[in-house]
Amino acid sequence: MKQFLLACLVAIFFSSCKDEKKTVALENTVSKNQKEITTLIRNVLTWSDSKNGVNVLPVLISENDTVYRGFDMIQLSKNIIVLEQTGFFTAEFRNNYTNIIKTLDKRIRDKTFEIWHVGDLPTFSFGNDVNPWCNCQDICSEINDVEVEVIRLDEMKGEFYWKFGGMKPENDSSCKEFRYKFKVAKQNGTWKIDWMEGFDYETSIKKDGL
Repeated sequence: MKQFLLACLVAIFFSSCKDEKKTVALENTVSKNQKEITTLIRNVLTWSDSKNGVNVLPVLISENDTVYRGFDMIQLSKNIIVLEQTGFFTAEFRNNYTNIIKTLDKRIRDKTFEIWHVGDLPTFSFGNDVNPWCNCQDICSEINDVEVEVIRLDEMKGEFYWKFGGMKPENDSSCKEFRYKFKVAKQNGTWKIDWMEGFDYETSIKKDGL
């Protein structure tokens, strides 16, 4: 009987050790993925604000230079190539951005939106008085201080908020409370941006003010 109890205790001990190792391994994997995704969103923000970034609204101006008459599809195609070359974005993200611009182009041309005069803010939601990469006008912290909060994360997909890090007491409360949602997908072993709040299709194609 004693030998049986001893065997049970040994089995429980080794089972507990295995479970503990699995837990530690899982925690290490999550931590590694979170670090990679933090680096990814920082790289995207740095790139988008650099000379290598793209003009997300490749407008066409009317012959009399007074109104925007739609979007330049050739420039849109060039933008898509640049997005692909960065290695930061999935095909789903690029397709979504393409659909936003094509839908807005159609609605400008068929007069669904009000006339968009040169120099005025867009008559639709996308990029209206904010940078869609952050839904803000100004970055409140150093990009290398940007942090992420996990909403959900598994081996292949994740949903996060990014927020400004390194906040000080004197920083504006809007900066401290700021959150920007984005989604990622792992492709060929690399995390990529799959969706961003500022590029949400349904929101982006609405009339300004709706």
